[in-house]
Amino acid sequence: MIILRRYSLRVFVVLFTVFLFTSGQAQALTVSEENEISREFMTYVFQNYQMIDDPEIEAYIQRLGDRILSAFPPQPFKYRFYVIKNEVFNAFACPGAQIFIHSGLFETLESEDELAGILAHEISHSTCRHISQNIERSGKIGLGTLAGVAAGIFLSMYGDPAAGGALTMGSIAGSQSISLAYSRDDERQADNEGLSRLYTLGYTGNGLIAALTKIRGRQWFGKEQIPDYLTTHPALEDRIGYIQNWIDTHHNLATKPRIDDFEFKLIRTRLKALYGKHDEKRLEFQAALEKKPDDLFALYGMGIVMARNGKTDEAIVNLKKALEKRAFHLGIIKTLGKVYFDAGRYTQAQSVFEGALGVVPNDMESNMYLGRIMTENGDYDRALELLKPLADEDKVDATVFYSLGDLYARKGQLFESYYHLGFYYKGKRDLRNALIQFERALKNAGDEENRKKVQKIIDDIKMAEHKEKKSETQEKKSWRHMTVAAVPPI
Repeated sequence: MIILRRYSLRVFVVLFTVFLFTSGQAQALTVSEENEISREFMTYVFQNYQMIDDPEIEAYIQRLGDRILSAFPPQPFKYRFYVIKNEVFNAFACPGAQIFIHSGLFETLESEDELAGILAHEISHSTCRHISQNIERSGKIGLGTLAGVAAGIFLSMYGDPAAGGALTMGSIAGSQSISLAYSRDDERQADNEGLSRLYTLGYTGNGLIAALTKIRGRQWFGKEQIPDYLTTHPALEDRIGYIQNWIDTHHNLATKPRIDDFEFKLIRTRLKALYGKHDEKRLEFQAALEKKPDDLFALYGMGIVMARNGKTDEAIVNLKKALEKRAFHLGIIKTLGKVYFDAGRYTQAQSVFEGALGVVPNDMESNMYLGRIMTENGDYDRALELLKPLADEDKVDATVFYSLGDLYARKGQLFESYYHLGFYYKGKRDLRNALIQFERALKNAGDEENRKKVQKIIDDIKMAEHKEKKSETQEKKSWRHMTVAAVPPI
């Protein structure tokens, strides 16, 4: 027997979610219920797991996900796509249409076709409501049993297959055997649905086969090292055979031209260079450049790695060479501008970001950096003209609020400074520091309207914190007597 509280930090989010699943009568989740569970679930996910926090990587994965979704009927959920900083091979869907892929799997894929195949499969699990259906089927099982099963499955998802295998339940105290993992029918339906949608967009099922083959081909020497995708997505061999048969049957549907992989490869390179082990990636890009000195992706990656290491001049040389290969690419231009900005070379940075706006007028990030440059140069009025409109954007980068907070502080406008810094920390999901900034804003509020506005935000944050602490207390009480049987992974 294994005491569940040994894994308390990592299963906290799972147990809280299961509590919500089983509090009340057993029934299928409505869309509003699943959205509410999703909001609570994501709070704990962001507290315990590191997401890739880069605007270009985030924008690409969301853009690709939205493109795939365009082939599906209208959905009741707002889909969000995330990359988790984790070396394991996995991707999964969570309640409320939250789709995750681990950076380890992303880096291993070789084409957008492969990534699209993985995302389409996970999207299909959500559109087919497999998560909700599994919860419904398990609804009459006791909290302890359901918690054990869910903990095992989600631990495998989050990169700890050994713990996941130990926690996965066959039975407890005579309870019926249950599982929240996808069935073979679920997998086949998700594959069929995903492939059908991909074909209408010009992708092929060959990408999904290639991705699954990479997962299958990963070497392991014991059950604790089995690739996580195999434990959370069963019957991989059957799936590959089924997908190949599907392609053979539907080959006449693949009439659109092949998808251009340039953006995929550039973003994959950025992911490696920004978040990979510095020395390892430097050697990887160096070897690529020795083999092919004008390799754009290796030049771009080496530029980012050199910037991370503080070697600004070498970074600039590599990025400029990359721009010679793709002169008007916004992402490469902005990367060069950021290197200049971080080095305090504001004149060169300004020239680069103005050039970026010549490529894509009204680019939000370019305007934000120009605003920050104006702030550093002491031109506060111009900085405010550039930055203030950006805070009204629907998908604003939290850094915009930090930039405004810094600007207002230099202008001596303390209320506005603390107010915007509060939104910066709130956007980063750091509620503790957000509360500190909003309380400072409240003390500096000059009129009743501002005081009411800020007090409402403070009350909402405190309520969220109270719910977190209350749930954590309930979790600890439930773990005290909970044990689960150790069984091998699925």
